[in-house]
Amino acid sequence: MTLDVRFKQDIYTTTIRYYLRGWKEEQRMRNLLYKRKNNMERFIQVEMIVNN
Repeated sequence: MTLDVRFKQDIYTTTIRYYLRGWKEEQRMRNLLYKRKNNMERFIQVEMIVNN
């Protein structure tokens, strides 16, 4: 019985671990996309200034 509980606990902890890792990755990707978007906007602004 204890082995079964431990097994379930292991599955639970690994699931949480993977979920957290996925969440961190998602945050990292979101930050990268956000930075890239900001860089693109800045780039467009610079281009507008240069063209004018």
